[in-house]
Amino acid sequence: MLSDTYTTCDQLSHAIQEGAKLIDVRSAAECAEGMLPGAINLPLDEIETALERLDFDRTLLLYCRSGQRSEMAPRELSEMGHRDCGDIGAYSTSERSA
Repeated sequence: MLSDTYTTCDQLSHAIQEGAKLIDVRSAAECAEGMLPGAINLPLDEIETALERLDFDRTLLLYCRSGQRSEMAPRELSEMGHRDCGDIGAYSTSERSA
């Protein structure tokens, strides 16, 4: 699991340029209000059943509404064998950085 966080626009942009994938772990209804460009919606409660949608060879950068679900998601992914994922926090904060 990534130990560092992506707190600046440059860090986030660089990670995406290097192949990282943005994962929005909010509900579909929340995502209907807006998502980060290029992100895919994978609600936290569906992660375990959506393995085919996850590329375990790519860095996954997770975010949600408040940062709570995106903080939990890397632990779940780690338990499933994914070692390269990070929490970028709340959508509203990430939106300003992207």
